[in-house]
Amino acid sequence: MSSNTAPIAAVIGDLPATLDVGQVANLYGMSTWALYEAVKTGKVPVQPLRVGKKLRWPTALVLRSLGIDPATAPDVA
Repeated sequence: MSSNTAPIAAVIGDLPATLDVGQVANLYGMSTWALYEAVKTGKVPVQPLRVGKKLRWPTALVLRSLGIDPATAPDVA
């Protein structure tokens, strides 16, 4: 594994089965406000699940939208 992918693998390995707004915004490289706007307009790569008033994203779907295969990522639920 190269030095560029090692930190990414460590972060991916620590992700839970679902992600919150802050985690998804970080992965997509956007602010939480921008992510909320993208959700409202339907322009987010993966639509969230609504759990009460909270938004949650399945980790595997977010990773796939970023071109990362969750099957080969370490310890992703």
